[in-house]
Amino acid sequence: MSPNTVLATLAAHNEVPTESLREIITGLVATIKLRELAWEADRTAMRARINHAEDRLEAAMEVREDQDFDFDEAGVPSDFIRNNNRVPQFQIPIGDGLSLPAEFIKRDEDSKTKVWGVTGRFGKGEPAYAHEIFARPVEDPSFPAEPMRPWFLRLLQGSTASYAHLREAADDLGDWGLAADIARFRQ
Repeated sequence: MSPNTVLATLAAHNEVPTESLREIITGLVATIKLRELAWEADRTAMRARINHAEDRLEAAMEVREDQDFDFDEAGVPSDFIRNNNRVPQFQIPIGDGLSLPAEFIKRDEDSKTKVWGVTGRFGKGEPAYAHEIFARPVEDPSFPAEPMRPWFLRLLQGSTASYAHLREAADDLGDWGLAADIARFRQ
């Protein structure tokens, strides 16, 4: 029985037999013990979630510590540039399920398929976040989809010199997503 049910039962009956009172007390004790067990299980589950979140945070901080960025006086790493819609889907979590767009970005020199970003709003202590980049699809119904041309496929799969030329041309275009997709395809 719940405590509210017990109170309602006692309020409705002036004289409750001793045997019924014992049953009520036994029911209340059982309810309290069940609630204690449920509370302990919830506490254990929450502790496991907290430990998992701490482990993920520690791993993210280790990755961040591997990156040595020099910050200018505004709190933005000096080798970062304004995003200017280069990676529009890059959102940085700020807590409670909220996020802000990455205002400043830098391509990862080791992996051309990744970009680092900061919001630029939290000063020099703001961590840099990594984000995978991809080419943006063309969304023009007048532009028909076509299979990949054989000559382009040969550039992607062919000799190192041909591939390097294609990669340089993609870099010269300034489309980081296209360059990332070319690197991914080669891998």
